[in-house]
Amino acid sequence: MNTAGAIAVPVLIPFAALSLWNKFCAHSTIPLSREQATAIFAMWHRKDANHKIKKPRALEEINVLLAVFKLPALDDGELDVILRDLVALDCIELNADGEIWLREWVSTSYS
Repeated sequence: MNTAGAIAVPVLIPFAALSLWNKFCAHSTIPLSREQATAIFAMWHRKDANHKIKKPRALEEINVLLAVFKLPALDDGELDVILRDLVALDCIELNADGEIWLREWVSTSYS
């Protein structure tokens, strides 16, 4: 179905909009570094009901996951760099109290 065809038949306009939205979402992935992906994955699986996690707990959970894969642990400064990157990508919001709000859903894809 294309948009021009939907305009000719107004009943089809919502379906054309859904089709366009689906195409947009399918192509709106953001590549992450290994450290960024590990951080967002670890935080997502330890977030609270409001999709939030405190920075000290996030660092702890990220390092637990890194240890599983026998990767070097992060220090606080390295975590700050990762969090700044994730804020710039609009994946998270970080407030002054060190609370991280996870704005995105996590899904894993392999290529």
